[in-house]
Amino acid sequence: MNSKNQFHRMSDDRQNYPYHKVTPDDYFADKKDGIIRENLFSEDADKIAKSFQDGMKNRGSQVRKFYDELLKRKMIIDLAEDKNREFARQLPYIKMVVSKAHYGYNRKPKTVSKNFKSFLEDNINGISNKEEFFVFCDLFEAVVAYSKQYLRDN
Repeated sequence: MNSKNQFHRMSDDRQNYPYHKVTPDDYFADKKDGIIRENLFSEDADKIAKSFQDGMKNRGSQVRKFYDELLKRKMIIDLAEDKNREFARQLPYIKMVVSKAHYGYNRKPKTVSKNFKSFLEDNINGISNKEEFFVFCDLFEAVVAYSKQYLRDN
């Protein structure tokens, strides 16, 4: 992509902060032992939250709405006797959150920014098991906490 197209794309989406991309492949320092990267819920979450600043209407409540939907799915899984089986049952509903983000991004005015849509899409589409989903929910919780300082409802 040439610099003119790159500038045009950025100005169209009004993104002052580049998206800090983190996916399930980046969650673990040692995936085999389930050791989560030290800075995932601190530095990474802060950078992700900061990237959501522009391009969303009612930004804080939109972020929280998506987080609440995923937290509901996490609680259903967590309360189940067979958590892996329940994760498989919930996965289509978890993945449906991506389509809701696309809907919000394509509305006029946008209720979801490009960076927020990309965050949900990159992470949710990369989830392959309940452990990754639970880490994503914890990452999203940290992002919600950091976003309070960057996002204000209109």
